[in-house]
Amino acid sequence: MTRRHADAIQLVSRHEPVGNRTSIRGLMRRRHALRLAACLVAVIPAVVQAQTAQPARTFVSINIGSQVTSTTFDDNVVFTEFVEQGDFNAIYRVPTGSLLDVDGGVRLPMNFGVAIGTTRFYQKSTAEVDARIPHPFYFSQDRSIVGDTASLDRRETAVHLSARWFLPTADSVELSGFGGPTFFSLAQELITGIEFDHSYPFNSATFTSTAESQESQTVVGYHVGADMGYFFSPNIGVGTLIRFSRASTTLLSEDGGSVAVNVGGLNVTGGLRLRF
Repeated sequence: MTRRHADAIQLVSRHEPVGNRTSIRGLMRRRHALRLAACLVAVIPAVVQAQTAQPARTFVSINIGSQVTSTTFDDNVVFTEFVEQGDFNAIYRVPTGSLLDVDGGVRLPMNFGVAIGTTRFYQKSTAEVDARIPHPFYFSQDRSIVGDTASLDRRETAVHLSARWFLPTADSVELSGFGGPTFFSLAQELITGIEFDHSYPFNSATFTSTAESQESQTVVGYHVGADMGYFFSPNIGVGTLIRFSRASTTLLSEDGGSVAVNVGGLNVTGGLRLRF
């Protein structure tokens, strides 16, 4: 074999691996593409699941429960009877009672939120009366009578504006604390007069009944509370809400004076939870 023939064979052998290397590179590119596609197939469901697991932005709660704190206040009314002044004290007692609470709001980034809610409380209050009735014949000889009356209407409507903070929890459990201003509307029946019986020689008198009228007032107070919900589906659950609200105001007394009254109290409720 001549040297020329040997050089030609060597040249051919050098050119043959070029095609082989090109095929190997193409195969490696295809493998990288397949690996990238496999990664995307694995990541996309995880991203979708993470997006699905994000907490809902809108929430609503509908609750029934009780205002578990009672309220007591008193009033003194001066009146004229038999051209002489008499007076009576009335001690009002508002017992605990049922209420309706509805809240709704929006959950914001960083576990914060804002909400507005309303609470309706209605109860019959009672009053103990201690009166001094002037004598029809003699000055400064008041006759003392005592009694009580029931079925005095008490209505409280409260509108709560809340800032909320949601605690990090599992998706099925939702815990939040809240607080803010509360706008109260109060309607309370007050005693305006005392009805009594007496007979000659009129040295004593007996309580029979009272006369009443309704007084109303609006006032701004505050509230704080906590809410706990358990969701058995992404959108529906049940929960418990505890809220304390308070404001102080005055009502107009029958003789032109004022009656100091507290509104609000400790509310314990439970009910439906919705989120969207």
